[in-house]
Amino acid sequence: MTVKIAMVGLGRWAMFLGAALMETEGVELTGGYDSSLQSAENFAEMFEVPAVADLAAIAGDPEVDAVVVATANHTHHQVVKTLLQAGKDVFVEKPLANSLAECRELIDLARERKRVLMVGHNSRRYPAVRKLKELIDAGKIGQVHSATAIFSYENLADISTDTWRNDPAKCPGGPLMQLAVHQADNLLWLLGPVESVSCQLMAPVPGGKVPAGGRLGLKFASGALGVLESDYLTTPESFSITLRGEKGEFQSRGPGHVKIWDSSGQVESLDLGRDDSLRQQMAEFVACVRDRVPPETGGEVGIAALALIVAGLESAELGRPVEVGGYDD
Repeated sequence: MTVKIAMVGLGRWAMFLGAALMETEGVELTGGYDSSLQSAENFAEMFEVPAVADLAAIAGDPEVDAVVVATANHTHHQVVKTLLQAGKDVFVEKPLANSLAECRELIDLARERKRVLMVGHNSRRYPAVRKLKELIDAGKIGQVHSATAIFSYENLADISTDTWRNDPAKCPGGPLMQLAVHQADNLLWLLGPVESVSCQLMAPVPGGKVPAGGRLGLKFASGALGVLESDYLTTPESFSITLRGEKGEFQSRGPGHVKIWDSSGQVESLDLGRDDSLRQQMAEFVACVRDRVPPETGGEVGIAALALIVAGLESAELGRPVEVGGYDD
């Protein structure tokens, strides 16, 4: 079976997702829609597919089996809702939506319509993060009691000018919603549920309306404590996870490097190869559509990661820790 997929939202990130789709067996890319004519033309030229007139044309096309959505965060809810109601399977970039209520509506709608709903939390597929999960499950450092996760890079242009990423209504929390949500998913996957969050936010940069970054303190149900940091100021890009346990320490840096310290201080360095997470992600989505099986990063994964960020922003506003909860079915 060839799965026919259209794309909605054809900006920079869609180019990467489109390329990943083109490397996936059993896929036909049928076309794409973007409100920006220039973006639509660029996408159509690169992938040699038609630029579709509007979202309704994709939603109403009986030849389209599934849709990959890479629009701005604040549009996710309405775009995905429209597609699910039209009977399409949907992959949507993170965050699933901007609020927990919107996420829950989409999850329930996908379940009701028996549609695949997959969220683009690709960084858990990095070779280094996969290795951390394998090592934790094998008990390599015993019970993990402390974690630090960072995802930051310089992106001043998007938080100092008139962009949707610099609009608190469209991208609340700025880099927390864009970057930290990736590490929120990773920490939940690696260490389990978080009970409470405390958060401090950086001031906006000149011209900015959203925080330039922030730090979340996490209390896990296991008893472990964690720190999650993210900003749009750091150069070079920093993506790392450090886990400390009874028998040693793990640290991942970037997509493919892990260091392991045992209790005697001996160090082992692992080079795990290149990041193939986007292709893996698209291959899984296609398999889920074809075989009617649930994805690894479905709606419940998406809402859980968002819940950490939402609790963090509430904590920063209230000036106290906030419990995480009230989002699960």
